[in-house]
Amino acid sequence: MNRIRVLLATLPPLVSGLLTHLIQGQTDMEVVDAVSEPVQLLLAVKDTRAQVVIVPLPGSGEIPGICSHLLAEFPDLLILALSLSGDSGFIYTAERVVEAPVNNILKAIRLAERSSTFPSRD
Repeated sequence: MNRIRVLLATLPPLVSGLLTHLIQGQTDMEVVDAVSEPVQLLLAVKDTRAQVVIVPLPGSGEIPGICSHLLAEFPDLLILALSLSGDSGFIYTAERVVEAPVNNILKAIRLAERSSTFPSRD
C-alpha cells in the first residue's frame, strides 16, 4: 500500500511534534520531513516527494505566500493550511481551495490526498 507522504513546514515545534506523533500511528500516511524555515520548503518537497504539506494558516486567512510558489513548481501538491488556534483550515491545490475539517486532522490529510473529488469553494 502506498502511504500518503506528509511534509510539515514552518510549524511551531510543539504543533509539529503533535502532528508527527498523530501521523506516525497511521498505516496509510507518514511524515517524510519537518522543516522550520520557508527557504527549505521547496527543496524538501522535491527531495521527499511529499504529496501533502502542512503549513500554518496566516492570521489573515489568505493563502500562505510560499504556497503559491509550491503549487507553481509542484502542481499535484496538496497543501493543508491550519490555523494554530485550531478553528479553521483549508486545503489548497493548483486549481481550488477547499475548507478542511480541522476537528479531525487525519481526515483532513486523507481528504487532501483525494481533493480532486471536492467541489471548488466558488
